[in-house]
Amino acid sequence: MAAFLFFFFPMQQVESDESTQRAERARRAELVKGCNTVLAELAGLDFPRAEVQRYVSRAVKPPVKYQGFPVERAAAALQALLAPASEDGSERTQDTEALVVLNAMLSDVWRWRRRGGFGSSDEDSLPHVQALQALQGLDRTGDWVQKSQQDGERVTSSLLDNLPISDAEKSEMSGAVQQ
Repeated sequence: MAAFLFFFFPMQQVESDESTQRAERARRAELVKGCNTVLAELAGLDFPRAEVQRYVSRAVKPPVKYQGFPVERAAAALQALLAPASEDGSERTQDTEALVVLNAMLSDVWRWRRRGGFGSSDEDSLPHVQALQALQGLDRTGDWVQKSQQDGERVTSSLLDNLPISDAEKSEMSGAVQQ
């Protein structure tokens, strides 16, 4: 009986590991499917895969939910995703975390594009450049764009102008609105 128990428990461990691996493969497959769906949607919104590659390769920060995640891993996952499928049928990428962040980045670009991003302000600018400016806060050279005091004042003015309060009260409130 002891020999039976000895052999039974290791088999359970192997089965558990296999089911965990299957679940992880299924999760990666779903993430790949989701990324491919968003890529197709972006292509339909005049944001082709080449522009997506440029955006992800030049991005410097991940979506807010994934702060601290190295964006280079998401870029590598995109490269693997866009590479031709291997003949042996193996998965293109094993990095599940990178696929999660890549999916979030692609979704951010998709939402930005659906809200009317690209083409409104600078017609000669490429889509990935405008997405980097809007979503990453970068200028054409890849440097951070500093929000000017004038931009904040303009927003504050437009918010406070419609309130039925005196000018003195508006000036008192402007500091709180800018923060």
